[in-house]
Amino acid sequence: MSLNGHLFDVIGKKIAHVITSEQSFSAKKIFLVFEDNTSMEFYGDIQNAKGLSKGTYDETLRYAKLFGGVIKEYSGNAPLQTSDYIAQNVDEMRLIRLFRCLNDSDKNDHLRDISCHLLKSIPIHDHTFYANPKKSALEELEEDLEYRLHCVMPCNSVFCDLHDYDYHPAELSWVDGGIIVDLLLGTVSKDYDDYAAGLLVDEYLCGAEKFDIPLQCDFDNSEDAYDEMVAYLHNQALDLINEWRGEIVSRIEKYDDDYGGESSCARQDRPQAVCCVPQVPQPQVRL
Repeated sequence: MSLNGHLFDVIGKKIAHVITSEQSFSAKKIFLVFEDNTSMEFYGDIQNAKGLSKGTYDETLRYAKLFGGVIKEYSGNAPLQTSDYIAQNVDEMRLIRLFRCLNDSDKNDHLRDISCHLLKSIPIHDHTFYANPKKSALEELEEDLEYRLHCVMPCNSVFCDLHDYDYHPAELSWVDGGIIVDLLLGTVSKDYDDYAAGLLVDEYLCGAEKFDIPLQCDFDNSEDAYDEMVAYLHNQALDLINEWRGEIVSRIEKYDDDYGGESSCARQDRPQAVCCVPQVPQPQVRL
């Protein structure tokens, strides 16, 4: 099989039709027609002839018939998508498929970089209770990213119990090496989640000992009481991480829902008293 570099142009594209052409005097040809009205020709056993060509299904079929031979067509059940649908969705779908082709390390890097880029211009704190919400939101964007992420930590977790003592296990356990940014914005690894959860549990237990906080195992004399408590806390830490990520995503989505399709003129006409996010352009994200 001989495949040239143009084959990688089809990554992320969805095949709508397959056309084959067989002749006794030359190599078999295969045409893949994609939903975005491009196609790629293959011939021999098997070599792609060239890069992507502009051409709808009908145009590609007419071209294939020029070579003679027996023409066979294989089409999916769904019709070709409309051009409006393609314009709105193909790029996004292609990015998703491209992302799935990456290894875990590259996925982590891309997720983190994209998320950090978004958060440079999207505030995630609640500024509705400030006298000047717009000013407050703009000031948030100047803050350190780790601090901003800590501020949206869900407060219904057992790990928040020590906040009354001004002791913050999440900040203390993930303070080194930007762990919180990788954990909340980048990781797709269960092993990394387990690692971060273990650090959080250890820090929580240190704080409980420091402030003489009664623990679950203090009321159970069984041999496995401590291990069971640690396992419980570990699961609670994983739940906190996932809920924290969900909170960040929901705040980004809320910004997009409130401001994504609105014109700059409409934003300017809105009363400042109800404007809770800065008037900044949506970032263009590319993988």
